Order: sequence, then C-alpha cells, then structure tokens
Amino acid sequence: HILCEDDDQKRAIEKEIAENRADLHKAYEAYEKLIVSPRSRELYQEALNARAAYVKVRDQEVVAVSKLGKRKEAEAALREKLSPLMKKYSEAMEALRTHNAEQSVQSTVEMAQKLNSARQGLIAGLVGALVVGVGLAFFITRGTRQTLEGITHLLWAGSSEVAAAAGQVSG
Repeated sequence: HILCEDDDQKRAIEKEIAENRADLHKAYEAYEKLIVSPRSRELYQEALNARAAYVKVRDQEVVAVSKLGKRKEAEAALREKLSPLMKKYSEAMEALRTHNAEQSVQSTVEMAQKLNSARQGLIAGLVGALVVGVGLAFFITRGTRQTLEGITHLLWAGSSEVAAAAGQVSG
C-alpha cells in the first residue's frame, strides 16, 4: 500500500486486506471450536491478542497514514511499530502451531495405546469365550454320556429280565 502511487492500486490492496481479514476471521472461528485443552486456549488467545494489536497498527497507523499520502510517516510506522508486532504475532502463531503438533503426536500415541489395549482385551475375551465354550461342551457331553449310560444300564437290565421271563415261559 505504501509503495503504490495509484489510488486504484491502493483500493485493490485495501480490498484484498478486507477479504483476507474475513477469511482469517472464519478460520479462527472454525479453529476455536476445535480447542480442547486449557494450554491450547491460552496460546490461541495470545495469538488473537497479537493479531489484534498488529491489525490495529496496520489499519490506523500504516494504511490510514499511507492513504493520506504521508509515505515517510507510514514507512516509519511500518518499520518501528508494525514490524515488531508482526514478529510477535508470528511468534504467537508458531507457538500455537508447535503446541498443536505436539498435541497431535501425543494424541496419536494415546490412540495407538488404546487400540492396542482394545486388541488385547478382544483377544482375552475370545480366549475366555473359548475356555467357557470348551468347559460347557465338556459338562454337556459328560452329562449326556452319564444319562445315556444310565438309560443303557436300564435297558440292559430290562432286556435281561425279558430274556429271563421268556426263558421261564418257554421252559
């Protein structure tokens, strides 16, 4: 904006700044909904505060002064006031990015550990179900065998009595 001599170019830059501001506002709103930790919220607020200070100086002391044609004053404000605020804003955003990257790694590790625990629990559950199934099969088979042996014994005894009675009748 400062280097532009043409008012049309300045207006185009101002329009682009406004569009970028709206896009960033939407991005910040979307990001804010994803914040879960107090530290993330703190770093996010620091970034917002740094951005607000940067935008205020950019709009009021650089762009506004540049619009008035006071190029040297705008350049001085850019160099002396805006550049340090831009650095602070960049540092705040970098701190937030670094924290988010660390949180992502930590969340991935925790998720992998939980998945591994779930896998182990599933295997233990399947082994337990197999043991219970084998135990039930054993008891069912044993009970059935005992019942069949009892019936077989009764039938054997009954057939022996029938054979003895038949021998008495025929004899």
